[in-house]
Amino acid sequence: MRLASKMFVISALVIVVLAGVGILSLRSVDRLVSVNREITTRTLPALHLTTSVRESIEPLARLEAQAAALGDVRYRDAWTRRAERVGADLEHLSAYMKSAEEARRRTEAIAQFERYRAVVGDEHARLRRGGRAGAQRLVETDAQLRVEELQESLDGLMAATHARVIATQAEAARLESFTWTQVLGALGAAVVLALIGTAIVAHRMTRSLRRLSSAAAGVASGVFREPLAITSRDEIGALTRSFNAMGSQLRRMEDMRQEFFASVSHEFRSPLTSIRSAAELLRERVPGPLTHKQERLMDIISTSSGRLLLLVNEILEISRLHAGTVRLDRHSLDLAKVVDHAVEELYPRAADA
Repeated sequence: MRLASKMFVISALVIVVLAGVGILSLRSVDRLVSVNREITTRTLPALHLTTSVRESIEPLARLEAQAAALGDVRYRDAWTRRAERVGADLEHLSAYMKSAEEARRRTEAIAQFERYRAVVGDEHARLRRGGRAGAQRLVETDAQLRVEELQESLDGLMAATHARVIATQAEAARLESFTWTQVLGALGAAVVLALIGTAIVAHRMTRSLRRLSSAAAGVASGVFREPLAITSRDEIGALTRSFNAMGSQLRRMEDMRQEFFASVSHEFRSPLTSIRSAAELLRERVPGPLTHKQERLMDIISTSSGRLLLLVNEILEISRLHAGTVRLDRHSLDLAKVVDHAVEELYPRAADA
């Protein structure tokens, strides 16, 4: 995998984690909005309406008592209108009921209210017949009992609605805590994933580059090592393959150079030895006497061939040193003697020049 692909994969993983964080956050926020909407559109109106009905019962009971005590039709009509509003509110509560307990309490409250209306209707009928005393007894007995039962049912309905409010608020708090936990956890995971991925890629890159740098320094100093191991298929792996190919080529060229110098030096050494030996024989007058000029020429030939032979021997020694076949004998020496010997060897060349 190439470096660009590795960087893309790491970035894609981080983006996927962040996208997951975003999706979880949006879902949690949507649920939180739904809970708040439920509180504002259903729970609070239900609680408000139930409270309104509960507060209307006592004024309704007072109107009933006044109608029975005074026998005034206006009080009976006022009670009827208020009772119709209470009944309509109880019916309207069905749109806000959500839990089974609320529905049961509402049904119970409607039944208690209908029984109360039936008792009050009996009171009104007795008042129309002139039985005020009987109507007054119903107010103090059955009507009072129905009012207390109705109030108890409405109190239960309010308690159930209030319990739903508390449960909804707890759900909202849980969703808020869950959202924060998920967001912070996912963000931390994304940061850790990005750091780990970047650290791995950087470590692999720097390790490979250090190996290449060390090997390049070895090539620069003339030390050709073994080919580097290729551990990846990215651009650094391609660079390592190219470096290995270059090292192999340089190694072959160095071997060819050393072989060439060794071969040429060896080929030069034999004829130079023959030339020097022939010159020595001529100087010793083995074939016969020489003139003064011929002796001078033989001296030049002998000296020059000796210098060439010395140079060839030095080239051969260097080749053996590179090949590692010469064992070095390291010891201290007198530098003045080395200089004197070098002057003696260089003096004929200087004189010739």
